[in-house]
Amino acid sequence: MARIVVDVRPATPEDCERLGPVWEDLRARYDPAPAPGAVALVDRMRARAEDGAGRFRLLVAWDGATPVGIAAVAVSDDSLWSASPSAVVSLLHVVTAHRRRGVARQLLAAAVGVAEERGAPTLAVELPPQARDVHRFYARLGFAPVVTRRSAAVGALRRRLVPDAAAGRLLDLRARASVRRRLLQAATLRSDAPRA
Repeated sequence: MARIVVDVRPATPEDCERLGPVWEDLRARYDPAPAPGAVALVDRMRARAEDGAGRFRLLVAWDGATPVGIAAVAVSDDSLWSASPSAVVSLLHVVTAHRRRGVARQLLAAAVGVAEERGAPTLAVELPPQARDVHRFYARLGFAPVVTRRSAAVGALRRRLVPDAAAGRLLDLRARASVRRRLLQAATLRSDAPRA
């Protein structure tokens, strides 16, 4: 396919209303279920687009009046491991009909601009683990794996952790009861023993 030049710029709150098709395409690519919560996502994107501190930028690639890709870039000054700010692209997606036309590279170039503007010496990306083609794309650009980030639902995690803790407390209580029984038996045997 022929490369195209798109207009990449930070999203305005008004732009967010028009990003529904990009979100729908993203959900269709990685999750076959219908995209729930698109309205809630637009509200979150609008709130982030209004972030006056510049910590977050939602970049949108436009082909004319049509949004064809998005990149969410966050810059944080409070890293435990580094005194330098860190920049992370938490989402980069190009609509299927516009893939392999240079749109992702243009979005990444804009993300690099955000990182440079905020003084971040590196740019990291978060990727879906099942997207092999996406991993290869970033590897060709020089991105290397640094950490593996896993996620779990808090409620499910609590259910898995608490029974173990409760079982541990139960075993501890049983052990204490066993010790009490033995002490009581020993005391009973001493009191039942004939006196000389």
